[in-house]
Amino acid sequence: MITAAQCRSARTLLSWSVGKLASAASVSESAIDDFELERRRPDTAAVDAIQRAFEDVGVVFLPGDDARLGDPVPANK
Repeated sequence: MITAAQCRSARTLLSWSVGKLASAASVSESAIDDFELERRRPDTAAVDAIQRAFEDVGVVFLPGDDARLGDPVPANK
């Protein structure tokens, strides 16, 4: 499960707004804001959806609260 720092890093890598991530993950913008600012952690399903949205476009999560761009997951997978 990703951390708030990894979420912020991944959004920065992709130049995604909170709104873009919210749309891609089907999660509210306020839930993402709260998560990234470490005010409140969303439920497990929401964090999983956020992580999948990033991984679907090629983000790879690394130890130490980091993320990098890799290869996107094929659409037919």
